[in-house]
Order: sequence, then C-alpha cells, then structure tokens
Amino acid sequence: MSKSEIRRKKRPDGAEPVIISERFLSSYEVQYMEEHNADALHKEYRERFGRNFTSLRDYKGSVEEYMAELRAVFDGEDIDAIIKKHPQPEPISIEEILALLEKRK
Repeated sequence: MSKSEIRRKKRPDGAEPVIISERFLSSYEVQYMEEHNADALHKEYRERFGRNFTSLRDYKGSVEEYMAELRAVFDGEDIDAIIKKHPQPEPISIEEILALLEKRK
C-alpha cells in the first residue's frame, strides 16, 4: 500500500482539507488594547467566569468593537475600579534584567 493510499483512507470521503489560518495582531491593535487596559479586563473576566474571553485573534471585528464588547461585559460597573484591581506591571529596565540574569548564574 502506497503512502498516498494511506493518506486517502485517513480522510472521510469528500472531506475538504482543513485550512488553519492565524491572524497576527498589528502594532496598532496591541497599542490600542494596552491603552484601554485589556489585560485587567481579561483577568477580571477570567476570575468571574472561570474561562478566558474570546481572543482578538479569533474575533471577527475590529479592535475597537472587540474592546467595546469586552467592556460591555462589565456594563454598569466601575471600569476604573476593575483596572485598579489588576494593575499593569511596571516595565522592567535592562539593568534590572541583567541583574536578575547574574543572580541566576
């Protein structure tokens, strides 16, 4: 039995091949989500519902629509309080990174 016959037997009759596409986020999308504190809202969503909110890569609309939908989950609540509850970590300097690497040696 040839390899092509084996491959044909693995697929059901008439089945189309599955095409996997991956959407990469633009720098604009990443910056927009950072400016609108998407990380804090994602963390709050995960705490409340025990699962992740749909990722922007899987979302069919624009980043603005995505953030509006994510904020709508917390409609009527104080978004600023949620953001303060999950603060963004401060950026780490190169010197601090080098010091951490030295400690690990």
